[in-house]
Amino acid sequence: MTISPTGDLSGALAALGVQAGPQVGEEVPIRARTVRIGRGPSNDVLLDDDSISGSHARLDWDVNSKAWRVTDLGSTNGTYVETVRIAPGVPTPLPFGAGIRFGGVRMYFRDVDDAVAPEAAPAVVGTAPSPPAQVSEPAAPAGRRTGLRTGLIAVGVLIAVALAALGIQQTVESRGGVSLRPRTEQNTPAEGQAGSAAEQEGLQRERSLPWPAEWTPPDEPIRIPPPVPLP
Repeated sequence: MTISPTGDLSGALAALGVQAGPQVGEEVPIRARTVRIGRGPSNDVLLDDDSISGSHARLDWDVNSKAWRVTDLGSTNGTYVETVRIAPGVPTPLPFGAGIRFGGVRMYFRDVDDAVAPEAAPAVVGTAPSPPAQVSEPAAPAGRRTGLRTGLIAVGVLIAVALAALGIQQTVESRGGVSLRPRTEQNTPAEGQAGSAAEQEGLQRERSLPWPAEWTPPDEPIRIPPPVPLP
């Protein structure tokens, strides 16, 4: 009987040890989550023995139960866990330390020191674990970014103009809509505009009146000084 490959356990998830025969004590590393065992050249673990079928069994890691399982692939001489022959095509739990027999080849299943986590190992022999997919948000086209920036600037300008207009309106309303220009300017005819003699005389008399230095808002009461008694 010849068992291949054997020896190096680096990067192994688990191992199958030979319990009997000329290669007793040698170990077969399990480096993938699914390993096919048999006598045919397409298997991952080759057991060159007349009791072994071409595709005898399969050993795999169950991601749901987080445990190893062995499945007989319809072999002629069967697969045994301890002393019980398992049903073909039915995955059967295989704990560490359990004895297993493929036909007439007796082995045992064991853990190894510094074992690689099965989730980080390749699914089958000869493949590398796939890195997790990275989903990135697609970048917006350059024209779309430029249009968005221009639109934001235009909105900002419109908001500033609206706030300025609102402030002017509130200022005028708070002052009763009365102009703050001196009365003489409001009533002065435009330059070069001729007026009647009576209008000119009234204007001169109006300018000579002592107007207060400060303007009195229309909402404040007019203060009338008390009468002065005549002598």
